[in-house]
Amino acid sequence: MWQGEIKNNVVGVVKALMEKLRIGDDMIKFHRDYSTKTCPGTAITKEWVKSLIHGEDLDPVKQKELEDDLAECVKIAIEAVEKASIKRKELCKFKGINEKGYKLIQE
Repeated sequence: MWQGEIKNNVVGVVKALMEKLRIGDDMIKFHRDYSTKTCPGTAITKEWVKSLIHGEDLDPVKQKELEDDLAECVKIAIEAVEKASIKRKELCKFKGINEKGYKLIQE
């Protein structure tokens, strides 16, 4: 993984060039943007490099874990809502009312 002095030096050079050339981080390009190669590797994302330049360190592995955890929480919440909705419908049917609380006419 990209770490230590190499990472710090690359980030320092990119920051210095951005300041010297007066360009924003949207101008950062990787070799893979112009080639079929994967340089500097698929584990290094532009978002991560940008976060390092701005003094944050959004490690892509940790970021992926956070996204996966969030996705799982959303999935659990959706399942809970769906179960609650089904239970509400069953309860309303049992009590002879519709979901808005109106008494159903029994025929």
